[in-house]
Amino acid sequence: MKTQILQMMNKIHDHPHLAVSVKFGAGLLAGLVVLYLYTGLSKTPVKDMANAIAEISIADFIPDFFNDNKTNKEEHLAISKPEDIKRYPFFAANMVGLNEDQKNAILKDKPRLSLIIQNIGLNRYVMEDIPQKLPASTTLAVSAYSDSHEEAAKKMRDMGFEIWVNTPSISRNPMGDEGAHALNPTRDFSYNIDLLTKQLEGKSHVTGITIDNDAIIADNDRLWEDISADLIAQGYGILDNTPRAIQPKLFYYNDNRAPYIKGDITLNTNIPMAELKQLLEELTQRIDTQKNLILSVNVANPAALDTIGEWLKKLSDDGITLVPLSAQAIL
Repeated sequence: MKTQILQMMNKIHDHPHLAVSVKFGAGLLAGLVVLYLYTGLSKTPVKDMANAIAEISIADFIPDFFNDNKTNKEEHLAISKPEDIKRYPFFAANMVGLNEDQKNAILKDKPRLSLIIQNIGLNRYVMEDIPQKLPASTTLAVSAYSDSHEEAAKKMRDMGFEIWVNTPSISRNPMGDEGAHALNPTRDFSYNIDLLTKQLEGKSHVTGITIDNDAIIADNDRLWEDISADLIAQGYGILDNTPRAIQPKLFYYNDNRAPYIKGDITLNTNIPMAELKQLLEELTQRIDTQKNLILSVNVANPAALDTIGEWLKKLSDDGITLVPLSAQAIL
């Protein structure tokens, strides 16, 4: 009995549109009905079926489904089929390819980091220093408000950097000024898509968009789901840095895996350098333990950029591999 039920759960796992539609809150009774109809166990007493379910550990099927975005290396971008990537034209055209060391780090689950420098293009001095101080495997999220976005993006892309757009959104910061094009969860889908169209207009080197950790656009679940689906349908990737738990269906589009990526940590460097260095050392330990980290950094000044550059050199010496953000997508 247990074997038959697990086979059914595997079938649901293999068809994500079915898995996504399952509402765990419907309760055990609904689950029994599904099992009754799906597995053809119409002659099996409900008591026996319930006992069989009780024997199944949640670990038998839940982790594979909810952790796919982090752990399923077999479907990882490092070995994804070209046709899977080409479903998303902007993502495919502007992603940076992986070298052999990066592929090896992913496939063998060695410690690795994706570092995203947020909101570049607003501070000219930081922008000019990046090519000298950071390796090209760093990902750059250029501000949607940068007057020289296309010029800067082309220049950095030619140097090997992967380019994303940092999308402004109304935030939890009461003192924040996100600008006229900020996404707004109190407005409707059409309003926000028009804003995104303006943000992305004329930007041909963009792999996807990034959303800040304090953005509240994702608080409106239905609105954010519609916006994400529209962006992915256009062919962009998404980096979501908000702390909200994301519905599994956001990782799919038309029953295919989508380039929707959930960030781990956002670091603000507008702090004393000694404190920044200590935080970076703690992150090194976390990468060693966690194996994979997606870190977004708001660089406040050139001194912070120096500190991050030195940290990245140490990471390389310690055997931690830097990979572009697109390498975190599972397609």
